[in-house]
Amino acid sequence: MAVARYCAKLAKLEGEGADWAISEMMMAESNDIYEVFMGAKHRGEAPDSEANWEKAMTEELPKHLAMLEGKITESGFFGSKMCAGDVAIASVINMGLDNDLDLAPFPKLQAMYAAICLGEGPCASYIANSPAPYFKRPVAP
Repeated sequence: MAVARYCAKLAKLEGEGADWAISEMMMAESNDIYEVFMGAKHRGEAPDSEANWEKAMTEELPKHLAMLEGKITESGFFGSKMCAGDVAIASVINMGLDNDLDLAPFPKLQAMYAAICLGEGPCASYIANSPAPYFKRPVAP
């Protein structure tokens, strides 16, 4: 996370005051969501199994997303403006989308993701040209 924080400082996305605190919380939450993907791929009795992925995508991830949906402010972000924590959450949402995540039940998160990762968003170019995902559900035979 030190590299992420350094990049946030360079990009002037670290935020100040309440925005900084919220951004830090969202960066920590992005780590928690990342752990959901790690669990699906590497843990349990059958690592990288469809059962692990199904649990991650239908039980664990929606709990995180439901909580996050309620924290989006009128700005469309978690604080008063886009900060590093918003980008971190968009990043793990992108991992979910690589694995057939349906964002429709989370319209505020969907809008935030679009503002950051699509159209003219700051991450749109990366998303359009991103490498193959590391976290990918196994394809059923």
